[in-house]
Amino acid sequence: MKNIYLVLGVYDTSNTDTTVSLYGAFNSKKEAKSYKDHLANALADGDKEPFYIKRIKGIYPNENLIVDEPEAI
Repeated sequence: MKNIYLVLGVYDTSNTDTTVSLYGAFNSKKEAKSYKDHLANALADGDKEPFYIKRIKGIYPNENLIVDEPEAI
C-alpha cells in the first residue's frame, strides 16, 4: 500500500467557521510541495501559510480511489 499526499487550503471564513479546500492529491511529497508552491504564487502572492500537505498512509492502491498523475503546471 502506498501513501498519497493531499494539498489543502484552510481559511477562516468567520469567527466560528473554517473552510477546507482540497486542491490536489499526489503520489509523492515532492509533487505535492511543488503544487503547494505553485498555488501560493498563483492564489496568495507567495504566502504559503494557508496551504498544507497532509499524508494519508496506506491508502493506495484501492479500487475505489483513483489518483491521476498530475498535469503540468
